[in-house]
Amino acid sequence: MFCWKLINRAVSVDQRIMESGIHLASCCACCKYPQSEDLNHLFLLGDLEVSLWQWLLPLVPPNVHIQGSITATIWYFITKSSTSSPLGFVSLHCFIVMLWEIWKGRCLARFENKNISRKIIINNIKSSVAHSLSKLHFSVKAIPKEISILQQLGFFPHCRVKQCKFIRWIPPILDFSLNVDGAGKGNPGDCGGGGCIRDKHGSVVIAFSHFYGYGSSMLAEARALCDGLRLADFFGIRLSMIN
Repeated sequence: MFCWKLINRAVSVDQRIMESGIHLASCCACCKYPQSEDLNHLFLLGDLEVSLWQWLLPLVPPNVHIQGSITATIWYFITKSSTSSPLGFVSLHCFIVMLWEIWKGRCLARFENKNISRKIIINNIKSSVAHSLSKLHFSVKAIPKEISILQQLGFFPHCRVKQCKFIRWIPPILDFSLNVDGAGKGNPGDCGGGGCIRDKHGSVVIAFSHFYGYGSSMLAEARALCDGLRLADFFGIRLSMIN
């Protein structure tokens, strides 16, 4: 909700208040040498914000570009971050929580005369993200370099370990076995299929493959099966198994 308000410039910083026709002496409460407060200054360019962005920078995915405008930066983060990966999830979560913590710190400094340090904000961010990570298991395999970056910053995501499943070809007791498969690129898209006929010793008697043009993977598998059956019939091969 807060990010939505930022994108729509609905956060009541001094500049937005003055644009509404209310005159006031603008002064950023988060800077050592106060400057006029607008959205970009408060969330990107202020003294506290620059130090927070330096901390966040290692977490920013390569395809996310930090813009000179906070609204554009939010849009980039939301649309470009992949929350299915540990790095994408942590970077987006840290970014959103950081914006909220900056706003909280600004309000505390202005209305209660309490200064919130960079360390406190980072600890709050880590606490929030760690709570979320404790309840998540990522199915996407993380790159070791990304995991190393996350661990150095104190984040320990749980990634599911992909278990290997051993399979083997089961030979036919009698006659021959037909094995076929098909796949489509894009599904639908360019598709093809193929297969082979083997005897009970595993020796390949006939192998085939075909490009079927545009179609789905289901179509490719069905056509590969038909081609295999026709081929067996053409050569008079008796099948006892089809896989």
